[in-house]
Amino acid sequence: MRRMKKFLMVAAALVAAVAMLPSPTAAQGFQVNGIQVAPFRAVSNSDVITAVHTVPALYIKYVGSSAGTATVAVAAGGDMTLQVAGANDTTVNPAAGLFAAACGATPGVLDLSTPAGTCNTLGKVVDVINGSANWVAVLGSALRADTSDNALKDFVAASAKLETGLPIYQETTSGLTATLDLSAFSTRGIRNWLPNSNGKLPANPFADFNTVLQYASENVTTTDNAANLINVYCVTEANNKGGVSSESVRTMYFEALAATTTTGKVDEFLNAGGLVCNGGKLLVRVNGNTTLTAPALLATGYVQTKQ
Repeated sequence: MRRMKKFLMVAAALVAAVAMLPSPTAAQGFQVNGIQVAPFRAVSNSDVITAVHTVPALYIKYVGSSAGTATVAVAAGGDMTLQVAGANDTTVNPAAGLFAAACGATPGVLDLSTPAGTCNTLGKVVDVINGSANWVAVLGSALRADTSDNALKDFVAASAKLETGLPIYQETTSGLTATLDLSAFSTRGIRNWLPNSNGKLPANPFADFNTVLQYASENVTTTDNAANLINVYCVTEANNKGGVSSESVRTMYFEALAATTTTGKVDEFLNAGGLVCNGGKLLVRVNGNTTLTAPALLATGYVQTKQ
């Protein structure tokens, strides 16, 4: 009888001890200053601009079947020429069809010096290129509404068969903006938009990602500083290969730039966890209204997967 009582007492003590253990559900998160935070997967990312003409406004890649060369060139006068095997690709800006003479009258050549018709913005230029089955073009650190007139840095013909695509850089001193894309990893180029090599352009390549800006700084040389801003945008793309694409631009934050050649900072959101762009690409942009030289722009944060 004494052994039975002793056994029952031990069993009751074990049941009480187990009841005091935390449940599996309660152990799935952790406490940060009293806020329940769920675990997530994230990769740190940062980027910097330290000179003019180093902002990749767009990327172009040849996805056709030709075994010959596939090149893109931008002339000082504003013409962009896309060639396959040494000849203008007539599937780009064709003489007839959906985008007939959209960017000038020459097939394979986009006249970017005439801001008229369906070729007066970078978004429309991308649409014209994507009208060809041979090419894929995406906007990098640019907005669809950005002008195409004298907006791209000229360069001699270069291959567009690279896995990362061919970056087409902004003419910073005439475009009067400098922009960082914190959602895209600079070493991946167009692969941020085309994760596979099949040439298919997803409607929104950043739908499954959240990008968080934790800190940014700027130091810009300009003659009209009083009217200039640093802006943080969340851009949701709606790409349509072979047709007209669109995007939704949400301004998450802006403030006046520091005085010319003086460093300004965006650090107000560090203790709050940062500025979050859900399902889009996060752009940090500084601007000038008359001049913009010697831009120095830094942004740092992380990209979080939703899965």
